[in-house]
Amino acid sequence: IPPELVTLPEALQKQGYATHHVGKWHLGSTVKEAWPLAQGFDTSFGFLNQWSLHDPSAKAPYSYPSYFDPWLKINNHPRQRFEGHLTDLLADRTVELIEQGEATEPWFIYHAFFAPHTPIEPAARFMSEFPDTPAGKFKALLSQLDSNVGRILESLRRTGQFDNTIVILASDNGGINQAFDNNFPYYGKKGTYWEGGVRVPLVIHWPQQFGAGSVNDTKVAIFDIYPT
Repeated sequence: IPPELVTLPEALQKQGYATHHVGKWHLGSTVKEAWPLAQGFDTSFGFLNQWSLHDPSAKAPYSYPSYFDPWLKINNHPRQRFEGHLTDLLADRTVELIEQGEATEPWFIYHAFFAPHTPIEPAARFMSEFPDTPAGKFKALLSQLDSNVGRILESLRRTGQFDNTIVILASDNGGINQAFDNNFPYYGKKGTYWEGGVRVPLVIHWPQQFGAGSVNDTKVAIFDIYPT
């Protein structure tokens, strides 16, 4: 991201918001001017790209990422190893921020889960609920993602912030269809311009603006969220 670009968190900072990045960044890693703290975030917990999840002492410059015991950055400090599953660790951080947010409103959290991106590595407690097959592992990882989204929503309810918080859930692209056709009934996959590659979920919780269960058929892209 070029420094002169005004990002959503930078705009919200000017309105008095505390701004937090949690999870995957993947918007520039080689120069600090592209890191979250230089792009409008007060705090950052996560990883600049998936290749930085591995042990930095690994011989290869790029080692395959893993969900287990990932190496993560706090703000601009060097990476450190955290015990546990990446999906759980990221949700822990956002729940912590939401609980702190009771006293520091208004706040904005950009939370980017890695799941269900490859490698398909669900935690054992979720894997035990599904068949030990490629499709079963994918569904287990997806179930773990759903469970942690639920934890985040529950923390909003528990702290009395649910009704005055806008929650937006979206994905960046369709699945890669390695385990099974998880984009069905749409043809295509990630990296294609068929509907299976570009049609993704978009759920917005905004009680003061939208009635529960309402559906809008307008065609939008994720970058429409900022200007609207």
